[in-house]
Amino acid sequence: MFSLKENVLRFDVDRGHYKGVKVNKVTGKIDDLADRSKGLVITGTGRGPLSDMLDYVDDSSIGIITKHITRKVKAEGPAALALKLTVPRAPLDPHAPRPKVGVAGAITFENNRLAMEKVPPLSQLTGKVHFTERTAQVDNLAGHFFGGDIHANGGLKENGTYAVDLNGHVALEAARELDLRGLAPQVLSHIQGGAPYALSVRGAKGRLPEVSGHSDLTGLALDFPAPFNKPAGTPMPLSFSFKPPANGENGAAGAGGSNTVNSGGNGSGNSAADSGLERADLNIGPIAATYLLRGEPHQMPKVVRGAIGVNRPADLPSEGVAATIDLDTLDADAWRALFIQMRNANQGVAPVPPSETTAQFIPNRFALHIGTLTLLKRHWESVVVGASHYDRTWQANIASNQVSGHVSWLPGATRESPGTLQARLARLVIPAATENDLLGPAMQQPAQNMPSIDLVVNELIVRGRDVGRLEVDARNFEEDGVPVWQLDKLDISNPAATFTATANWRTLRDYGAVTDQSTPRRTAVDFKLDVKNAGELLERAGLPRTLKDGEGSLSGKLTWLGGPTRIDYSTLDGNLAVDLRHGQILKVDPGVAKLLGVVSLQSLARFATLNFRDVIGEGLPFSSVTGTSEITDGVGRTNNFKLVTAPARAEMSGSVDLAHETQDLNVRVFPTVSVGAGVVAATIINPLIGLGALVGDIVLSQSLEHAFVLDYAITGSWAKPHVERVHGDRGNMNNVPAAQAAVTQ
Repeated sequence: MFSLKENVLRFDVDRGHYKGVKVNKVTGKIDDLADRSKGLVITGTGRGPLSDMLDYVDDSSIGIITKHITRKVKAEGPAALALKLTVPRAPLDPHAPRPKVGVAGAITFENNRLAMEKVPPLSQLTGKVHFTERTAQVDNLAGHFFGGDIHANGGLKENGTYAVDLNGHVALEAARELDLRGLAPQVLSHIQGGAPYALSVRGAKGRLPEVSGHSDLTGLALDFPAPFNKPAGTPMPLSFSFKPPANGENGAAGAGGSNTVNSGGNGSGNSAADSGLERADLNIGPIAATYLLRGEPHQMPKVVRGAIGVNRPADLPSEGVAATIDLDTLDADAWRALFIQMRNANQGVAPVPPSETTAQFIPNRFALHIGTLTLLKRHWESVVVGASHYDRTWQANIASNQVSGHVSWLPGATRESPGTLQARLARLVIPAATENDLLGPAMQQPAQNMPSIDLVVNELIVRGRDVGRLEVDARNFEEDGVPVWQLDKLDISNPAATFTATANWRTLRDYGAVTDQSTPRRTAVDFKLDVKNAGELLERAGLPRTLKDGEGSLSGKLTWLGGPTRIDYSTLDGNLAVDLRHGQILKVDPGVAKLLGVVSLQSLARFATLNFRDVIGEGLPFSSVTGTSEITDGVGRTNNFKLVTAPARAEMSGSVDLAHETQDLNVRVFPTVSVGAGVVAATIINPLIGLGALVGDIVLSQSLEHAFVLDYAITGSWAKPHVERVHGDRGNMNNVPAAQAAVTQ
């Protein structure tokens, strides 16, 4: 209803609606029509679904200005609106600037819920927001967000400055209700509990805001390897801040903290060069990080330089991003197991590399000190690493109690192709393992994921023993579409022996496949061991006083299904050859001692009056050990193994089951009875008598060899072999051939 009384124009609307929003007591009036400075003032209230109010905003000019952001918000629950519009009257002068409409009002939230995609919902929202065309003020806004309460105060002033303070509490359980993909759900599964937080935002229109926040993570339980493992109740402070350039107005006001940078002599946060840069700081537990950034219009900030410190201050370098890390212990195997667990949980999903924006925050230089590093199931003490990254290549100098040298890593030509590991180590001491596997964990990847390796170790020490010089040259290629990891060179050399080998390993191509015994893989090895001193070699291998002297070779070609670090004896095929000469067996384990007892003529001594103990002494000298063996499905067979010693010659044939560590062997022992020195002397003194004795002695020695041949059957396990004398018609002097018996007579 409109009314005109004197110079006052007025209208009143008792009720109306926009969708579900009911409008009440809307009035409008112009106090003095004669005075053009008096505009039309409209007031009213409304109440209804908050979603309909947002639709109205989206359809207005505000929606255009905000790029229709309200369309992405799903609102629930009612809200109340009080609004006052002041519409100025147009000036008489057409060239005069047109005044703007004045807006003043307030919206009251009544237990509302707001939700956006991939953002935790804000529920139980209460409080008021006062606004004008130039200002906004939050008055005791409260709600429930991310599993905890949230409170907000602050607003935008007429001069364009703004200040907002948020505080509340988060519970990580709420994050599990989100539809998260990738590694995020796996990371959250290792975090329990909640934490309070406070966030402060200060800024001005047209300038970057200054942000600071802090939290106390005491209530969180982190189930990660150290240093990110802690039970609930253990303090862990968190703080972060972002400061715009110091030379901007209001740039550092109200943030708290110093604007200086601990540069360690490599620059200062207050220098002229840094005055136009933004600064970001993060502190969480033992980690401190600082970055200087340069803002670009309509782009993400670019990192100029940065520093990360773990148990050390974050000292900014002159360029790039550097990390200084000091840890008492680091279990790299535990971190690797965690990454594998997360990857397997996302089976079939290729890892997403960091974006260019994220990658610039990653350090390109490391200074690392670890008191005890657990890697490949071994403990490495006092590890110091200095590493740098340039042009896709990592370079590192390593020093510790066990290893010293230089290592480099060059990634493959494509993201899917393996890279190249190159190392030149002066010394490598491999510590004792917690399990009997060193390379297994590193080589459980499919063959096409194994890197090329160029490795030289001048001094390799295993289990406290100097193995010698190690050289490894390996590469990755495809053959008929099958990935192959080819070991072109494996050389180990020391004064006692030289070991050379080549090998290849084939496996499936499937990315990220969980490797197990059913995964089709095949390893082939071709090796040769040239022995200069077998006794010294075994001593280096941890078997002291087993052999004395001995030279020769051991060679073979072997293949089996599976990886190169563990032989599957049930599928082992190939051949072996041994040729060892001029040595002495000193001692062996009890099982093998029974076998050598056959050869040592201890049993033969019970059948003859001859005594060879002065010949054998503490061990068993041998002039040669020769033989070959064919291996099929883990069972080795030989028919030409021969051991020649001073008192006897042993020939062996049969089979050995490598998988079950059993044998089924036949051993024939021939005593060696040589021509006596006394007979030779007699021949020189009295040719006639001596010659006859010499002929007789020669015939007698050959007769004794055949007469005292002993046969044994060796069965059972390696640890407890069963040695049984096989009785026949041998060993009886009456069975000596007639011609030889006649000579004997």
